[in-house]
Amino acid sequence: MKKTLTTRNIAILAVLIGVNIVLNFFLRIPTATGFISLVEAGIVIAAWNFGATGGLIVGGLTGFLLDLMSGYPQWMFISLIVHGAEGAVFGYLGREKSSLSRLISIIAGGAVMVTGYFLGGILLQVLNHASFQTAVYASTVDIFGNVLQVLAGALLAGLIIEPISQRLLADGV
Repeated sequence: MKKTLTTRNIAILAVLIGVNIVLNFFLRIPTATGFISLVEAGIVIAAWNFGATGGLIVGGLTGFLLDLMSGYPQWMFISLIVHGAEGAVFGYLGREKSSLSRLISIIAGGAVMVTGYFLGGILLQVLNHASFQTAVYASTVDIFGNVLQVLAGALLAGLIIEPISQRLLADGV
């Protein structure tokens, strides 16, 4: 598949962002500082079909818009950066269709997401006048949920990527 961003591909990425946001409004679990969702599913699908650029666009915009519309605007710029970087890593490392390449992309992209939200959580807590120790503790509590989010999203994407790639992203559809 072409990895260039044609008008058609941009439209597909926009639809993926929309579907990802709708999916995550109905399937999310609240946590102490935010929520766990399946946002990685759409990011992985975009990244593995459109490379690092597609993953960056869908990851960044989905994360930003989801936080904005969900009542967590304090997270939206962190999500823009973290999920955008995560999507770029998914796309860059998962560009080969081998299982090993895609597994490595999930591990590396997941590490970017978990680390990014850990550091972002510390930043937000400190800006909200928490002590550094309290901020680190609060962010540490969210690590398990973030790992779970990456694994659940990657699993869902792995289960549905082939039919989506063959049907929705085929030339001439």
